[in-house]
Amino acid sequence: MTADSYDSGAVAKAAEQQGAITTRMTVLASATAAKVLSLLDDEQRAQLKNMAEERQEFRADRKEWRKAHEDGHRNRRSAPPPEGS
Repeated sequence: MTADSYDSGAVAKAAEQQGAITTRMTVLASATAAKVLSLLDDEQRAQLKNMAEERQEFRADRKEWRKAHEDGHRNRRSAPPPEGS
């Protein structure tokens, strides 16, 4: 697309379609998560909660490491994971 061929209607239509797809994906993911959780017993739910907390801590550590070691570009593949991963 160039400045001469910009079509705001086409852009709006594409954005609307993308929004509809994103909405559907969110609804399906939520329904799937609810179904999975309904199948778990209390012990399994506790294990899942612990795993999610560990994953969140890992992601925070990795984000902090990348921020401390960024060199002007964001190449995630070049950043080794934090120790213990």
